[in-house]
Amino acid sequence: MAQGVGVREAGGAQEDEGQGQRLHAGRIAPGRRSLKGRWARPGAVTGPLLFWALLLGLPGPAAAERVGFKTADGLSIAAEWRAPRRGQPVFVLLHGLGAGRGEWKAFAARAAAAGWGSLALDMRGHGDSGGPPYTAFRGPEDWLRVEADAAAALEWLASARHVARERVVLGGASIGANLALRAAADLPRIRFVMLLSPGWNYQGVTLPDAVAAYGKPIVFAAAADDPYALKSSQEAMRIAKSPAAVFLRAAKGHGVRMLEGAENKPFAEALFKALAERAASEGVAPK
Repeated sequence: MAQGVGVREAGGAQEDEGQGQRLHAGRIAPGRRSLKGRWARPGAVTGPLLFWALLLGLPGPAAAERVGFKTADGLSIAAEWRAPRRGQPVFVLLHGLGAGRGEWKAFAARAAAAGWGSLALDMRGHGDSGGPPYTAFRGPEDWLRVEADAAAALEWLASARHVARERVVLGGASIGANLALRAAADLPRIRFVMLLSPGWNYQGVTLPDAVAAYGKPIVFAAAADDPYALKSSQEAMRIAKSPAAVFLRAAKGHGVRMLEGAENKPFAEALFKALAERAASEGVAPK
């Protein structure tokens, strides 16, 4: 891949001590709304804001709930659900290799403070979900079956929680980012996606063809110390068809770890601001 230059970039800050590089080439190697309804500076509803929210009787962040559903091929998928405020988006979240739904807790909590919902999955072969363990996956065809997990999540949201697909945002970290984008390209009416540390090729799950196939806004994010995900994101920005695609640079970390630490605070602020802007502009949330 050529060195990425001249891309549309936002955010201030910069994958986890080489984790992204170990994954590449097929080897395992908060915006919130003000009381007037406008998007304000990202952050959790705490301190004085929480006091006034309680005093005025406004709903607080939703508590997490363990849920489950079946895929089209009969597997049980475990997930953690946080309900949104009325009309707000819901993020369906796919984790990285060997991780689980728990890695999204910090993101989901900050999203809940903004009124957004989330459904963080244990992908098949991981955590409490069914299927052969991911360590037994032998090629990209095994990983690509995770798309059925994402499709089942959308069906569950529609039937069990009455969430229209137009309000769903797919997000992923590491290989989960690649899988989320491929699922979004195949599932209609997903209006934008969030990709944390995507890679040109993780376990044979490729990025460039999915970027070209999706054609809608993508929020790319990678860290300065994660050269594989960084270059992959920069190159993917070159072929993204939507002018609303954006690339954000963190200080360090891979996947959800880019949300950790004081040095990544500017990145976290920029990420939730970008998500809020696209939720409004794409009709996923009220303007």
